[in-house]
Amino acid sequence: MRDYANVSQLVCLANMENLNAVFIGEGLEQQERLTRLNQLAISQMKILLNDNLRKLWKIQSFLARQECLAKSKSVTY
Repeated sequence: MRDYANVSQLVCLANMENLNAVFIGEGLEQQERLTRLNQLAISQMKILLNDNLRKLWKIQSFLARQECLAKSKSVTY
């Protein structure tokens, strides 16, 4: 699984492993742990994906501005 996961998925997986250890330490039953971990994983992936989309949009905007600047500098009068 780790071989094919992206960075967001790896971060989420590491968080779930840590939370599972905490839940075990708290004495939660396996079914309760799975339910909570599933809910948390879904929530974390939504946050991570939204953050990645926001970063991608910023990069695209920056590149578009750079392209405009490059075009304006290449125009000769």
